[in-house]
Amino acid sequence: MGLPTHVCQSLHAEFRRRLLPTFLTQMDQASADAALHAALSEELRRLDDQGFAESFAAAMGLGSPTDYLPRVIDVAETPLFCAIRFFGGDRHQAFVDLIAGDAIAQDCAGAALKAMREYSMFEPVRARVLMPGLGAPPVRAGWTSRADQVFAIAPAAAIARAPTPRTEVVDLEPASPDEAAAFVRAGYQRIAEADPVLRARLFPATAEELDSCHAHGNLWWWTIRGARAGLLAARIDRVLGVKGLVIVEELVAASFAGRGTASLAQREMAKRACASCADVIVVGTIDASNAPSRATARRAGRAEVASWHFLSPGDGGGS
Repeated sequence: MGLPTHVCQSLHAEFRRRLLPTFLTQMDQASADAALHAALSEELRRLDDQGFAESFAAAMGLGSPTDYLPRVIDVAETPLFCAIRFFGGDRHQAFVDLIAGDAIAQDCAGAALKAMREYSMFEPVRARVLMPGLGAPPVRAGWTSRADQVFAIAPAAAIARAPTPRTEVVDLEPASPDEAAAFVRAGYQRIAEADPVLRARLFPATAEELDSCHAHGNLWWWTIRGARAGLLAARIDRVLGVKGLVIVEELVAASFAGRGTASLAQREMAKRACASCADVIVVGTIDASNAPSRATARRAGRAEVASWHFLSPGDGGGS
C-alpha cells in the first residue's frame, strides 16, 4: 500500500486505542486486537486498489477511478486516514469517513473540514466517525452531531443462556428464499407507510443476501404456536473485523409487532449456532434511529460496542 511503516503503526495505534475498551466488554484481548487490526488493514488495502476504485466510479458516474481511492492526509502534522462515501449509494449524499488518526481526538471538526476539502469534487457536506460505545465525537460550537448506526455484538453462548422474562415459546423453521423475499418486500412497504423517514434510512436484505443466508443454513421463520411471527436471516461474515454470525435481516410480522418475540428468535438462533461453534459471536449493525431493532438487540444481550456519527458544520444535519 506504499505507506511508511511508522504511519501505518500510528494509524493502527490510534484506531485500537479508540475502540479496544468497549470491544473488550464482549471479546477477549487477543480476539479484540485481531478484529481491530483486521478492520483497519482491510480499509488500508484500498489505498491503491484500482479494482475497487473502478467499480466505485462506475457505480457513481462521477470523476475518474483514482478520485474514489481512500487517502492519508496531513492534519496538524499527523496522518489522517479518510475515504469518500455515499449514503445509500446516492451520488448527491456524499460524506467523508474519518477512519483513523490522532486528529480525530485532537480536533475532530478540523479533521472533518480538511477531509471534506480533500474530496471537494464530490461536494460532501458532512463527515462520519466511528466512536466507542455510544459516545458522541467532540465537535466545535456550531457543529451538529447525529448518530448514524450502532454496532451490536455478543457471544452466542451469552445470548443463549441469558434469562428472559418472556413466556412465549419460539421455534425456528427453515424459510425459502423466495418466500422470504416476498415477506421482506411486504414488510418494508408496511414500514414505508407507517414511518417514511425511518424507511428512507433502512436497507432491506436483497435476494442475493437472502440466498446467501439460506446457503449458510440461517434463513428462518420464527414461529409461535405454529404461526409465523417473523423472519430472521444471518450468515457467517465479518463486520469491523469481527468474524461471526451476522444478522442480515430481522423482520416481525405485523400481527406480532410489539410483543418482544424477535429477541427470543435471536436467542433460539444463538443456541443452534453454539451447537456447531461454541465461541461464535453474534454481530450486526443497526440504524441508530431504529429503536425497535436496538431494543431487540439489547433484550437479546447484544451490547452496542461502537457507533458511527455524522458531523456537520453549521445547522446542516443531512439525512
